[in-house]
Amino acid sequence: MSFLMSFLKKRLYLGIFLILTIALWSLPTTALADSGTATVSLNAGALTEIGDFSHAKANVTLVGLDINFAYPLGIQVTDATGSGNGWNLQISGTPLTDGVNGHPTLAQSVIVPFTVAGCAPGSTCTPPPPNNFTTFVQIGNTLNRFFSVAPNSGMGVINVQSVVQVTAPGNAFAGAYTSTITLAVVSGP
Repeated sequence: MSFLMSFLKKRLYLGIFLILTIALWSLPTTALADSGTATVSLNAGALTEIGDFSHAKANVTLVGLDINFAYPLGIQVTDATGSGNGWNLQISGTPLTDGVNGHPTLAQSVIVPFTVAGCAPGSTCTPPPPNNFTTFVQIGNTLNRFFSVAPNSGMGVINVQSVVQVTAPGNAFAGAYTSTITLAVVSGP
């Protein structure tokens, strides 16, 4: 008999447990809400430029007259400062020379109206407006500004394409002329 009593007692407890479990599952649940503040800090990056000199070359045949010819100059500016200050590009260079003592050097200058800029592929940027300059900037021993970006533009990665004009006089010597070009990017328009 005690075996039967024990068995019935266990069934009763199991039945009560199942009834309570079903009852608790069927009760409506209340969603609890919580709120707080999320904070994201964007830290200022750098303002940098990289010159692409791989295409900075020209192959010209002398004709006995003064001639002007050009070579392209690509520059990539990264404005990750988050300041919106704008920036400007500056250029300087050594004289174009063939390295022979007594041979004249060739003059070179940036054709400012042919300098254009736009967003680099993969960059969401604030493109700078077109340059409104109608001038040439001589490339000499000191840095000269040739491209300027207004405040609140030029942010992100910007590709700048420029053209450098070279003047060869009619009495120029044939040869390979070289120059070391220096580029700089400076904060502010």
